[in-house]
Amino acid sequence: MNFYLLSFIFSLLFGCEIFDKKTFKNLTEEQIENRIIVNKTNKNDIREKIGIDGIITFTADGKETWIYSYQEKPTNPIYFIPIVRILFGNYGYKRNLEIIFKHNIVESYKLSISNNKIWIDFSF
Repeated sequence: MNFYLLSFIFSLLFGCEIFDKKTFKNLTEEQIENRIIVNKTNKNDIREKIGIDGIITFTADGKETWIYSYQEKPTNPIYFIPIVRILFGNYGYKRNLEIIFKHNIVESYKLSISNNKIWIDFSF
């Protein structure tokens, strides 16, 4: 019983910090550029400075790639009516960060940020 209680308390205290998906969301473009130095920053630095909530993939030539993504849509209830979205559009905000590693060091990265009006968007 004590083990389960202790595990629950531990997960409440530290679980949110370890898996915090808001880290990338709150970083500005300038902060990201200051935290990633090509041919110098390593994977541990990225984990500490940006977080660990990214997707890990591999390129065709075997280089490890970490992808961080964040998307925000308006929460105004009027946008849940499909005809309103078609007539007036829907605003969205999306940002992606792709980091390519070569031998545990950042080889390159690409940051894309968009704040666009989406005219037809049937997804919720």
